[in-house]
Amino acid sequence: MNYTPDLSKKETHDTIVAAFNVWSKIVPLTFTETNDDFSDIKIRFVSGSHDDGYPFDGKGGTLAHAFYPHHNKGLSGDAHFDEHETFTLRTHSGINLFFVAVHELGHSLGLAHSFTKKAIMYPFYSGYLPDLRLHDDDIKGMQAIYGKPQVVTTAFQPKTTPQTPSLPKTCETSVDIMVHDGDGYTYAFKGEYFWPISDQGEWTGALKISKFWSGLPGDLDAAFSHPYTNKTTFFKGSR
Repeated sequence: MNYTPDLSKKETHDTIVAAFNVWSKIVPLTFTETNDDFSDIKIRFVSGSHDDGYPFDGKGGTLAHAFYPHHNKGLSGDAHFDEHETFTLRTHSGINLFFVAVHELGHSLGLAHSFTKKAIMYPFYSGYLPDLRLHDDDIKGMQAIYGKPQVVTTAFQPKTTPQTPSLPKTCETSVDIMVHDGDGYTYAFKGEYFWPISDQGEWTGALKISKFWSGLPGDLDAAFSHPYTNKTTFFKGSR
């Protein structure tokens, strides 16, 4: 829908196309560029509050976000990139647009975060990778949703079949609170950290609360997510 001034329009366009192609090589999906309002996936470069309920936090922190195919606010599949970042290509400086685009389009197609550190869908930016490739965990996750393509390219064909990650059946510690947000995630909070757990049972390592919710304290007492407004209220003490 627009372009970042950090790169030329052609560089931005070609990078997004290349990011789609990373996924289309491993699943039987074909992506078609369109300029109408009925696109399944709309891509924007924005900053701060941008009318989706999830404002960006300025330089650093959240680099981009995307919405799952089943999102209930008319944003299904859309991907937004934080324009306060400096997006680059083929350099270790700035934020590599190709890496971020592949990650976010993984969300657009239905993948949650992975707890495998070398996976594209790991929730932290790892920097510029000259030879970026999908991890077996990324491939298996996407093929679990859409199946395998009729012709699999060797560059992205998994060599092994990793075991599907699952939550431990027993907990070694308690958590302060848990809340479901209505968009396919349950959040478990403990002290200054939280764990996002998808409805499919996928989860990551501990994430810092302050990195994702500015001003939200730790050691929370309770939380409630309204099923219609999709707003979540957190409680601590009398506040």
